[in-house]
Amino acid sequence: MHPYNILTMSLALAGALALAGCGSDSNGSVDNGGGGTTPPTTTYTYDFNSGTSLPTTLTLNASETAGLTATPTLDATQDAGGKGQALAVAITAPLGEKKLYLQETGHTKASKLSFQVKLSQEAFDAGFTGGKLYAKTGDGWTWSNGDWVSINPDTWTTVTWTPGTDSVDLADIKELGLQFYAGATSTAVSEVKVYVDNILIE
Repeated sequence: MHPYNILTMSLALAGALALAGCGSDSNGSVDNGGGGTTPPTTTYTYDFNSGTSLPTTLTLNASETAGLTATPTLDATQDAGGKGQALAVAITAPLGEKKLYLQETGHTKASKLSFQVKLSQEAFDAGFTGGKLYAKTGDGWTWSNGDWVSINPDTWTTVTWTPGTDSVDLADIKELGLQFYAGATSTAVSEVKVYVDNILIE
């Protein structure tokens, strides 16, 4: 083969390889120029990184537990991503079973829910051990929920629910959210903290 043709083929191959190694990969990641990739940015429904109070479409409901109060604040020391703030809920309640609901009323349809959740050591020691995502739908406010998820203290846990896999249709949502739970043997609590961050409703 003529040397000129060999040189042309070599340059074309080098250019193709260079193009294949830059830009986005199959997951939408972008080459950061340092030999690695930057994951695509997730836009959360609620990341709590702006504002100073609970969004108006989120409410706390402690009505099922007599004497339980829940006080929301935004805490810049507890962000799940390490660069903003998270919702902190201080719970005070007597001995016995405890249920606390973080309710969302801004959506009438959903196909997937995801919350990042953390318990303080004090909340865990008092008997809060986990929770589950739920929805109430239709004129009868029919209750449906995802699986129970155990949550370790001082560790962010992602709680997810894809209702379609449970044959649950969330096409007429009246309310959805997260239920925190402590069993009947749980102790009295005063201002123990639970945290929520990066809520994604799709």
